[in-house]
Amino acid sequence: MASLSGGGVLLPQTSISVKKDAVDVEELSALLAATGQNCLRFPVLRADGSLAEPVDTSKLRLALQHSTVVVSIHLRGPIPGGDYMLREEREQQEETRKNTAFSLRLGRARAFPSLIAFGRAISDHSLTASIHDMAVAPSLQRQGIGRRVLERLLRELGRRGISDISALTTTEQRPFFAACGFGDDELNSTTMLYTRGSLSADNNSMEFGRKRLLVPVALKSVHVHN
Repeated sequence: MASLSGGGVLLPQTSISVKKDAVDVEELSALLAATGQNCLRFPVLRADGSLAEPVDTSKLRLALQHSTVVVSIHLRGPIPGGDYMLREEREQQEETRKNTAFSLRLGRARAFPSLIAFGRAISDHSLTASIHDMAVAPSLQRQGIGRRVLERLLRELGRRGISDISALTTTEQRPFFAACGFGDDELNSTTMLYTRGSLSADNNSMEFGRKRLLVPVALKSVHVHN
């Protein structure tokens, strides 16, 4: 059965999962890279918008294991509008999956679902939580899929009694989170990032990926100009 996304695009059958083992780390790293993310709060981007440094899959795997809630949406069949993984990466992934014990027990080829959307939350399991690594396959953005992920994250956190939920967003992501009920807090507070250096009069702002941050001179060298 096909499903209709919020934007009216007819998609093959999709499924949503809150199981961590439903997420293929290599696939997730490719999805994050396709959306200009690499799990760092301030990913450094090249002039063409591509990541200057790849996703660290070992750290990503560990982050998944220790996340409070993980939500993923999977799609059976080709991704409309184009795949975010390189053809060689996808072919290698499918070959690996075909060789799993589960596929061998079935005795036939299996159409494995592709990850098309993801989000996770970390928390203290009691009072506060924050949303991280929200991503939707580029060809399927603005179809209501990201909202499905975020709403499920909020529902799962609510079931745990957590109501103080925040999200650090880029300028481009801000309208999406605002439309989903996020806004400035009552204290109008500003997020600060530990930079391992004391502030001085020589500080100025610089761009880290798509965000702007006040940083000490010692950290200016991390910007990639090529």
